[in-house]
Amino acid sequence: MDIENSSIELKYLKCELIIAETVKEKGERKMKTKLYAVAFVALLALSMFAVLPAFSWEPPEPGKEPCVLYIDPQEKKFTGPCCDTREFEAEVKIYNVKDLFAWELAVVWDPTYLNLTDYVIKVPPGWKDTDYLIGFEDLEHDATWARLHWAVVGLKDKATNFTGSCALLNMFFDVIYEPLWGDGCITTKIYFSATYPPVLSTGCGAEIVPDEIHDSTIELNPSQPNMEVLFSNTFDLTKKKAQGWMGTGSKKQTITAYVWLSNVTKLYEVKVKIRWNTSLLEIDEQQIFINEEKFPMPWVKLELKITHDTGLDEIEFTIARPNRTEKYLKGTFWLLKLDFKVKCYNDTYGLPVNASTDIKPVDGYMKMDAHTYTPTGVKYNFTTSYSTYFWTPIFGDFDQNGHVGVEDIMFMFDLYGPVTHGCSFDFDGDDDVDIFDVVPVAKLYCTDKPPVMSDP
Repeated sequence: MDIENSSIELKYLKCELIIAETVKEKGERKMKTKLYAVAFVALLALSMFAVLPAFSWEPPEPGKEPCVLYIDPQEKKFTGPCCDTREFEAEVKIYNVKDLFAWELAVVWDPTYLNLTDYVIKVPPGWKDTDYLIGFEDLEHDATWARLHWAVVGLKDKATNFTGSCALLNMFFDVIYEPLWGDGCITTKIYFSATYPPVLSTGCGAEIVPDEIHDSTIELNPSQPNMEVLFSNTFDLTKKKAQGWMGTGSKKQTITAYVWLSNVTKLYEVKVKIRWNTSLLEIDEQQIFINEEKFPMPWVKLELKITHDTGLDEIEFTIARPNRTEKYLKGTFWLLKLDFKVKCYNDTYGLPVNASTDIKPVDGYMKMDAHTYTPTGVKYNFTTSYSTYFWTPIFGDFDQNGHVGVEDIMFMFDLYGPVTHGCSFDFDGDDDVDIFDVVPVAKLYCTDKPPVMSDP
């Protein structure tokens, strides 16, 4: 009787019994999974008996790096609903493992927040398709949890026990939860199952116990929604200001401003009230355009009111989408396009002077999901930003046709003679319009650009 080989066979029989007992304890697994697991154990036993190395446990060497099973990224943060992408990849990885030959793992996540779009089971580098067998793979879920459960075993004489670090699974997720401002940060995890804890094995069937196991934490941080007025690309959007004159002549000039909504989610209805100085700009209903890509007809609600007042005008605009639950809006987009007609601004003598006006959102609301946001809301609120329109006339362009011409020089000759003290056309302040006042205008003949505007 070969005592040495019999002893080794008893050792492996004991290993097989331990693994079989582990499978038996997992009573929650489906019958199909049980059958796969039994086949997996049988294959593992066959691979163990193909080569019979001796196995003995040795304590880790002093200063040895730990073996770590983890999910990468271990932390990931998403901010706001308007990220360039809400897709990301998560990998199950093993670091500093020794003699890895087979494994059974289960990863769990909350489908309320994350949607698995695809996955790829990985094996150590150097293993070919014919070197291993996927014992089973199950993707299970209900309303509150989802789990991917799989097992891989190497085939002896083909696969080599792996020592080092590698990926064991690639998962591809979409973030499907849109956090609302006021609800705070939402935290969810991708983690290893407690029902089916990780099992790693060497080629002789001995269990590999990682020194550390780390899950992945995903943070969903809402961004505060914002309503702002921005000029079209004709103007400097960075400084959010515009010069009040264009080469076509101020009387014919139209400036375009957009009302933008930022960081919104689950939006279906919005109201905005905008105010500006009517002495510089005017608008009517034909100059207001809706972003019909975001708010296609028919609208369940559309209200427009333009109020004319001394010095200040207002637009009050309300619109809602026809289908609230299925057609929520999210992200950043423009709501209204406003084409303002530019008006000249003159002093008491009729001379055009510098002026400016804010085009400012002053009130309104956004309805997102079951909440109504306002600029002054305690919890569910939004911020407002505005732009300023600057009127900068061309010196000497008295008839406001966009350039200094013969007509403007003749206008000065028509005023030739004594004038009231402080007259705007008495440039040298001698209470007389004379040749010394005409010359500065004549020197600007054909000028069609206003002076450089300084910041207010």
